Amino acid sequence: MPIDKSSLYFAALESAIDLDPLMVAPETPVAEVLALMSQLRSSCPISDLLPTSEGEAPPKIRSSCVLIVEGLPPGATTKSTSSVSSQELLGIFTERDIVRLTAAGQNLKTIAVGEVMTRGAITITKSHNQDIFTALSLFRHHKIRHLPVLGQGGEILGVITPTSIRRALQPANLISQLRYVKDVMSTQVIHTPTTTSVLNLARLMAEHRVSCVVICENSSHQGKILTKPVGIVTERDIVQFQALDLDLEKMQAQQVMSAPLFCLNPDDFLWLAHQEMQRLRVRRLVVAGKRGELLGIVSQTSLLQALEPTEMYGMIEALQRAVEDGTKELQESNTRLSQEIWERRKAEVALKIAHDELQKKVEERTEELQKANALLQEDIKRREQVEAALRRSEAHLRKQTEQLEKALNSLKQTQSQLIQSEKMSSLGSLVAGIAHEINNPVNFIYGNISHASQYIRDILKLVRLYKKYYPEPVEIIADQIDEMDLDFMISDLPKLLESMQFGSERIRQIVLSLRNFSRLDEAEMKWVDVHEGLESTLFILQHRLEVETDAGPIAVVKEYGNLPPVECYPGALNQVFMNILTNAIEALERQGTLRENSPSTAPRCITITTQLVPDRCEPEKEWIEISIADNGPGMTKTVLRKIFEPFFTTKPVGKGTGLGLSICHQIIAEKHGGQLECVSQPNQGCEFILRIPVRQVKGAG
Repeated sequence: MPIDKSSLYFAALESAIDLDPLMVAPETPVAEVLALMSQLRSSCPISDLLPTSEGEAPPKIRSSCVLIVEGLPPGATTKSTSSVSSQELLGIFTERDIVRLTAAGQNLKTIAVGEVMTRGAITITKSHNQDIFTALSLFRHHKIRHLPVLGQGGEILGVITPTSIRRALQPANLISQLRYVKDVMSTQVIHTPTTTSVLNLARLMAEHRVSCVVICENSSHQGKILTKPVGIVTERDIVQFQALDLDLEKMQAQQVMSAPLFCLNPDDFLWLAHQEMQRLRVRRLVVAGKRGELLGIVSQTSLLQALEPTEMYGMIEALQRAVEDGTKELQESNTRLSQEIWERRKAEVALKIAHDELQKKVEERTEELQKANALLQEDIKRREQVEAALRRSEAHLRKQTEQLEKALNSLKQTQSQLIQSEKMSSLGSLVAGIAHEINNPVNFIYGNISHASQYIRDILKLVRLYKKYYPEPVEIIADQIDEMDLDFMISDLPKLLESMQFGSERIRQIVLSLRNFSRLDEAEMKWVDVHEGLESTLFILQHRLEVETDAGPIAVVKEYGNLPPVECYPGALNQVFMNILTNAIEALERQGTLRENSPSTAPRCITITTQLVPDRCEPEKEWIEISIADNGPGMTKTVLRKIFEPFFTTKPVGKGTGLGLSICHQIIAEKHGGQLECVSQPNQGCEFILRIPVRQVKGAG
């Protein structure tokens, strides 16, 4: 059936009108208006200045606005609309105007309210065509919080505010029970530290046209700065402080803020917000996250945003249709049920007759079934014997299949490792050959530089002697000296020789590192210094460590212990160092890319630690322990469990084979009888720990 919307909501509009607004003449000083508006206590901690006890609730919420009316005698005030039917509404003066004047430093005692009021106030004329949602639309369209109500003759009837609308609609607010705080909360919250003065709070409210400022403190959580709300100061508090004639510039926010705060969760229902506003007698609530960080604020205006007229009308009509449809379905079901009862009674009679006939047939069939059952038991026994034989055969085949799959996977892994080993062996031979070819000419250059330096120093000494004892050379020699710029050559030539010597020394170090690292094809164990292998690997990777990016180069921290020579396969051990250090560099490079969007002050770093440790079971047996750690993004537990499995990789397709760490584990565990483990957590970096015995046991590898 159709719904009479006016009958539903006209009464709500009547109940939303405050019939007792505060009205003054335009000549009234602002200070007197301020005293009238703040006759009741505030919710801030400075309430001990006011004569109300903690347990005593105010008789009603004090006025948040004043209507400026023409025709009242100067100094006269009224809160009854019946005596001002002939007066004309000139404007409106609200708490926001007081905050604006306070922020501007105006002397409220010397200004009349008519000079600073808001002229041309938005009004609504009471009629049968207006409902409560008309007022809501005017609030949203004009961004106001006070709406004077006029009669058909222009007389002042009262004023509508978000508080009065919420109070009028609270019993039937269906939509607010189905929506969440996060749907209507405002995320543009003005907040400030606890040390901010109250005068600056008023200036912030006036500048940003807000009704409150949230007082916050900063705290750190996992390297991030969180802004946590600890209190709130509202326009109403500013009005109260002005009425008490307090020095706002000397008062700090932490002295007057309302605390502790009751904070909402963004996933709470709006109905909870409405109930808490009623219980706490406040007009706004702060919304905080799981860690207490500031997310937004919900006010009475926010709650009213949920009351969209179209949605309310549509919901009520849908409920009415559902009730009508349900009633119709119940009537049809009742008719069908009556017919079904009659048919069932008729069927019961027929069923009794059929039951007697069936019982006779059942007795006959039972005898036949008993005979058939004996034959079936014998057949089942034979089938069970066949099924048991099939299950044994299936288990045998499954076991063979598993053995074949394991053999195939082992073959694939061995094939890939052989290919990788052959590649590394060829690389070692190639690197060794190149190092040998470079080494001969470099030694020739490096060996002759010292002699050339000595010869040139002698020549320069001779030139200086010539200049000293023959200061007046012949003209052709003087011209040649000027053309050559002899003084520059004398000063620059030693620098050239020094740079040549430095370059040749650098080449010799590179060749030495290549020769140390190229021992990949050595088939016998040797006593080596593992520090030399680490240094050679770091030297080869130096170009990747020193790359200049926004995140800076990668630092290497060396904490070497006093280690004895170790019996090992030096080439294979160098391969392990290379794989682990390369993975650490790539992890830090990925982290450097992420830091462009999330900057961090922690520099990228790789820490290498070596030490001599005793055997856990045989204290007289010595082991060396090498730790390679980075402060990169780390790994999850799922990735950590699979890193040593063959062909497992987290790199994109084509970027990795998934054999690096698997081969490293095989080299350490099988070839050297050692241990390789990894310790990592997300965002906590990664650490690989290698342990091998100083002396290999006979038969190891």
